[in-house]
Amino acid sequence: MRNLGSRLRRRAGSHTVEFEVGGMTCGSCVARIEGILSRQPHVRKAAVDLGASRARVTLSRDASPDGVVAAVEEAGYTMAVLPARS
Repeated sequence: MRNLGSRLRRRAGSHTVEFEVGGMTCGSCVARIEGILSRQPHVRKAAVDLGASRARVTLSRDASPDGVVAAVEEAGYTMAVLPARS
């Protein structure tokens, strides 16, 4: 997998990516985005935090976050991989 400079945490068979999510205004937005994420291939776990405008997604080992971003953006939100912490 290419290095995206993202905030990644690797586990056996999976990796976790953190995203910034824009356009959320309420709990219904959170539920909608979590639903979109959970239906994506290779997504093992997804959690969205309205207050922080963040999402944490655990993907299968070789999965790219590109498809996850595209699905959320298709629903009218913005989503970007967060840079790695220094």
